Amino acid sequence: MSPTTLALLRIATGLMVAWTGDVHGAPAAAGLDPALRTVPWGLAWFADNLAISQEIAEVVRWSTVAAALAGLVGAASRSAFAIAAVGFAYLSAVGQLAGSVTHNHHLLWLCVLLAASPCGDALAVDSWRRGTAGRASLAYAVPIWAARCLIACIYGFPGLWKLIHGGSAWLDGETLTNLMHWKWMQAGRVPWPRVDELDSLLSVAGALVIAFELGMPVWIVWR
Repeated sequence: MSPTTLALLRIATGLMVAWTGDVHGAPAAAGLDPALRTVPWGLAWFADNLAISQEIAEVVRWSTVAAALAGLVGAASRSAFAIAAVGFAYLSAVGQLAGSVTHNHHLLWLCVLLAASPCGDALAVDSWRRGTAGRASLAYAVPIWAARCLIACIYGFPGLWKLIHGGSAWLDGETLTNLMHWKWMQAGRVPWPRVDELDSLLSVAGALVIAFELGMPVWIVWR
């Protein structure tokens, strides 16, 4: 596989990490009164043992953004993504303490993957400094396929659990209707047209959501 493909994954991941609300919203979550924190299952060790404050979160925030941008342009790519992974792990965990669990952990996985791969061999300051570019190799194919498998898991398992625990609600459109109403309430407005009133369309859409997610392990095989 070409090193350019891995470089494009590096650029996309760096951009997403630098932009995501998990990074930029963490300082506000860190500033909450400890009595107001809601600790999700599995994160009690984090809340009990690591220092959490708005000041620390701000430092980690901008360090993570700087590392992500360095990784994006391919400057000390592997080290940059190692730093971004540590910072993102801290910031995303802090964000979970505000009472709303988010699901951007794939960005952490991709940072770790890029830190362990030759992601700076094309379209990068690293390759420009060396005056060389990588050639097609298995070394680039392995991390790309690892990333594809991670994405397949990100979609495939939620699709499986949708089917097991709420399949009928997805297939009759009830879940999609509830999700739309929730988002409209957050936005403070009801859009037009009122697609929530089209029961047959919502049933088909709900079935397509499950089919798309369950099919992701297959979809990643084709361009």
